[in-house]
Amino acid sequence: MDVKVASVRCGGRLVVALAALCAVASSTASAQEHKTYRCKVTDVVTLAEDGRLRSDDNPRDLMRQLYDGAIIDTLTGAVTNRDGARSVWKIVKKGSVANDYILIPDAIMLDANDLAVVAATDFIRVRAWKENPTVRFLVFQLSTMASGPCAVVR
Repeated sequence: MDVKVASVRCGGRLVVALAALCAVASSTASAQEHKTYRCKVTDVVTLAEDGRLRSDDNPRDLMRQLYDGAIIDTLTGAVTNRDGARSVWKIVKKGSVANDYILIPDAIMLDANDLAVVAATDFIRVRAWKENPTVRFLVFQLSTMASGPCAVVR
């Protein structure tokens, strides 16, 4: 990265603005490595009528059908399901040094209270932490949760 020094006269004094500040700001932004992932569902659990979490290893389970092999773009929020159906989710947390992404259904017409309810009942979380080489995802919808590993597509 080229760092340039800019000089500006301000009130008779020479003020030197270092572009290094910009370099620090841009390096923080570049730490957010937005990537596209293909995710595999390895576990699905659902809240049973007795209040317990039950494992659902049925390959016909809706969560498996929707998200096993799904492609999640952490830059745009686009989620492409295995059957090719595509939706764009709202990214409410765009990574960080830890590269943790949280997406919720894009509900444009909802007010803030309804949006909070949607975020609490339907979300996707992609954790691409540098200290753990395995990227993981978690999908929660109403009372069912699916999770598994993801691989970088691009």
